[in-house]
Amino acid sequence: TLHARDIASAGRYNISSTALSALPFIRVSHFQLLDIIFGAQRYDENAVSRFKTFTMPIMEIVEEYTRGGGNVMVSGAYIGSDMSSEEEREFTKRVLKYEGVGTVRADSIPYSIGGNNISFSIFDSPSEHNYWVRSVDILSPVLGSYCTMLHGKNSASVAIAYQGEDYNVMAFGFPIECIRETEKRRAIITSAVPFLIGTQ
Repeated sequence: TLHARDIASAGRYNISSTALSALPFIRVSHFQLLDIIFGAQRYDENAVSRFKTFTMPIMEIVEEYTRGGGNVMVSGAYIGSDMSSEEEREFTKRVLKYEGVGTVRADSIPYSIGGNNISFSIFDSPSEHNYWVRSVDILSPVLGSYCTMLHGKNSASVAIAYQGEDYNVMAFGFPIECIRETEKRRAIITSAVPFLIGTQ
């Protein structure tokens, strides 16, 4: 994946990649960081194949992992809006430290997302180079987390970070791999990893 290549580009980390469906069969406690990539995945009752973001088994794995001090990076266009039940929303607030509070059009303005001294655009229309998304999720920081990136048009929070005594989280309400500019995407990922595993 682009995430794995970008993390590997730092030359400091060992990486193991797997499909999300295989996660229940892996001892995740061996890893310092889980990078969960949802992309444009979401539950759609009208689709032939239904791809929920956090299913109940995955929620249980992530919660147990964080209880043991594991760190989490999660990204996707629907990581807030696809979590609609009371139990799902409680999970994102209590474990991942954000609350999904809406969406915003991805194509509102050029360079519509920014934070930490970087601004960038994402693929928001069909492209031969990358998949695209129509919207990004607004993520409200809760329980000690804070906003790290804003959508330029309305200053909505679209990414959060949590640095706790127990574990760390970074959540992006858009697919990181949809960032158009390679160097900016790589800079975001390679700065996120040391923050999450505590080697900044």
